Amino acid sequence: MRFLNTLLMLLTIIGGFNWFTSSVFNFNIITSVFHSSPTWQKIAYVIIGLASLYCLSLLKQIYKTK
Repeated sequence: MRFLNTLLMLLTIIGGFNWFTSSVFNFNIITSVFHSSPTWQKIAYVIIGLASLYCLSLLKQIYKTK
């Protein structure tokens, strides 16, 4: 479970970094990696979005232990 939490947190960070590079440098990492396939771009965005939703549940665990 710890590996899954780490992986999903990393995906969320990548998504946030993609938003940063898109807004500041007008460079979209996902589009540049999957430039030839809009379907794969959409899949990547869905996976990152689901990872961020899962990370919201991790906040509950973090604050529960304090």
